[in-house]
Amino acid sequence: MIFVVSSVVLILVLLAAMHGVFEREMFCWESVIVFLTICGIIGTILAIWYWILCLICVYRKSSHLGTNNTLWILATVFFHIVAVAALYAYAAIMGTCENCGKIKYGEEKYCDRCGAALKKICPHCEQILDTDADYCSNCGTSLKENKEETKEEHKEESVDS
Repeated sequence: MIFVVSSVVLILVLLAAMHGVFEREMFCWESVIVFLTICGIIGTILAIWYWILCLICVYRKSSHLGTNNTLWILATVFFHIVAVAALYAYAAIMGTCENCGKIKYGEEKYCDRCGAALKKICPHCEQILDTDADYCSNCGTSLKENKEETKEEHKEESVDS
C-alpha cells in the first residue's frame, strides 16, 4: 500500500516538475511538504487497516477451523496475505467437517466438535470410507442404495412408533 501511495506522489511531483511548477516565483515548498505529509499519513493508515483486516480474517478462520490461533496470527504478522492464503489452502488440503467446518485430522470417524460422522463404513466389507463416497473403493458396493434403504427403514420405524 505504501509503495502505491509513494509511487503516486512521485508521479505527481515529476508531472509538476515537467510543467515548470518548481521554477515559478509563486511556488510554495510548504504546500508540497503538506501534500507529501498527508499522503504519508493516508498511506500509513491504509497499511495499518490492511494488517488489521488480515489479522481479523486469520483469527476468525483459524477459530472456525479449530487450529492454533497464535501460530496463524504470528504467521500473518510476518507474511501478511500469504499466511491468509496458506490457512485457506491448509483447510482445503486437510478437509473440513461438513457440519461445523472444523479441520479433519487423520482417520477420525466422528467430529470432536459437533459429533457428525466424518467417515462411513461399507456394509458389505466394512471398509472405512469418506462420507461423500458413493461406492466402496474396496469392493465396489453402491452406497447410494444403502442410503435410500436406511432412509426408508427409518421412515417405517418412525411411522410404527
